[in-house]
Amino acid sequence: MINKIQQGLIERYEADANEFARRYEAGPKLAEQAQFAAEVIPPQQIVELEKSVAESQQVLNGTLPY
Repeated sequence: MINKIQQGLIERYEADANEFARRYEAGPKLAEQAQFAAEVIPPQQIVELEKSVAESQQVLNGTLPY
């Protein structure tokens, strides 16, 4: 189940990166870097990064104190 969730997240991020690449000049380079990172960063580290990003987003939205 966790693998399915992670695969779904990866697919969503890839779709978002492709859309960004289509819309913005810097997009293709950023999408390439994201793909490289996805291939070399260990899955557990990605999970930790996603948690940090989610917490940062909550702080920015004012729903979590820093």
